[in-house]
Amino acid sequence: MIHLEKLEKSYGKGRNKVEVLRGLDLTLDTSASNLGILGAKGSGKSTLMKIMAGLEPPTRGRVTRHARVSWPLSWRGLGGGLSGDGQVFLLARFYGADRVSLLRFVAGLSGLGAKIYEPMKHYSGREKDRLLLATALGLDFDIYLLDDTLPAIESQHAAPYQMLLEELLGKRRVIMASSRVSSLAHYCTDATILHGGQLSRVMSLETAAQCFEGLMRADTGRN
Repeated sequence: MIHLEKLEKSYGKGRNKVEVLRGLDLTLDTSASNLGILGAKGSGKSTLMKIMAGLEPPTRGRVTRHARVSWPLSWRGLGGGLSGDGQVFLLARFYGADRVSLLRFVAGLSGLGAKIYEPMKHYSGREKDRLLLATALGLDFDIYLLDDTLPAIESQHAAPYQMLLEELLGKRRVIMASSRVSSLAHYCTDATILHGGQLSRVMSLETAAQCFEGLMRADTGRN
């Protein structure tokens, strides 16, 4: 369960100020089912996911987490001069995991070999995906955040990732954000709509899809 209390997020100041999230007050309860966040492109879904994960602070308000929440699985790490093993050790410390056990798990799953000890600035995007997704799976969160899609894992490494994902996502909960109902339908039965910087009440995915379609038609008519 994640509780959003009077949550606001804006960027810039004065005439350049852009309000992304406006006073969100909602409990995202995943105790019974996975939850979708349905919103148009540019509506603030990714910003909200980063705030829920603790990767980005809100401008006002707060997030209360009653479970261990992952980062959005498309996140590619802290960057900088960190090596792959340094990234894993840092995340293990932050989430209270045994760093040696986690590194062993990540090294085995990612297939990075000796490259796991090299700076991440030398990694390809796919190598970063493999490292960070393996770390998230190894930490075994209560709630996994999916920002639109899962990272694409190369075919030669995909099978063990797919097996672990199916196992974990079958017993853990998911909050997924997307602009496409079809993407949410793969994981979620309920959804809330992010529109105009605010979240709707939680409803069935079918009802949310109908409401979202109406909102998009109305927005198109105004433009």
